[in-house]
Amino acid sequence: MKMDKKALFKKRLGQIWVETVIYTLIGLTIIAAILAISTPAIDRYKDQLVVEQTLSVMNGFDNTIKEVRDAGSGNRRIIPELMIKKGRIEIDGNAEKITYILEKTRLEYSEPGSYIEQGSMTVYTEKLKSGKFYNINISLSYAGINITNGDKHNKKTLTAASVPYKLSLSNNGTLNDMVWIVIEELS
Repeated sequence: MKMDKKALFKKRLGQIWVETVIYTLIGLTIIAAILAISTPAIDRYKDQLVVEQTLSVMNGFDNTIKEVRDAGSGNRRIIPELMIKKGRIEIDGNAEKITYILEKTRLEYSEPGSYIEQGSMTVYTEKLKSGKFYNINISLSYAGINITNGDKHNKKTLTAASVPYKLSLSNNGTLNDMVWIVIEELS
């Protein structure tokens, strides 16, 4: 009789461990499924917030450039904290254009392939070949303003960083019959 009770106890103990492992695996599978479904939605929401904040920052950047232009030669403004958490800003002295670019996002911010005007900004969403991701471009174009990076007509890229950029915008008079705005990164 004693052997039967021991064998029965071991059998039940083994069954409890098997059930525990099975329930743990089921729980982990459910958690993984929930994460797989919710992660893209969370990423889209985060990118939506980044784009909305960037629109606000770009609008402030545009207002500062126009203030410097309108205040006349020798005027200077400082943008003390230009924070870029995701994406990059390109200051293109050749095209007289400032563009924010957010690459490989799941957010379809506007209709892909269409240029959307939002105030003085142009928003363009490009659908990537994978079909799941998009590139978003937010541009400010300046006709009548000659933008340079320091003394150069080149493209300067400000990438995502943990510390904010500090920029100086100066009105250096006219160059080629256009108001000459110099944008410099301060350290």
